[in-house]
Amino acid sequence: MNDPPATRLDPLPDFLNDPALRQVLAALPRARMVGGCVRDALLGRPVADIDLATPDAPQAVMDAL
Repeated sequence: MNDPPATRLDPLPDFLNDPALRQVLAALPRARMVGGCVRDALLGRPVADIDLATPDAPQAVMDAL
């Protein structure tokens, strides 16, 4: 039987300590990382780019940033 997939990263990937990413996530608290950055982090690969998704309207995102 297969083990369930990991649900957390230990240790956390370095890219999560990036001050610019932290600023963006602080400005957009409902944003979530999606796509390749999540896959790469889970596989222990270097993260080349970060995609975010948010339920906020485009104008709200621009205003927050």
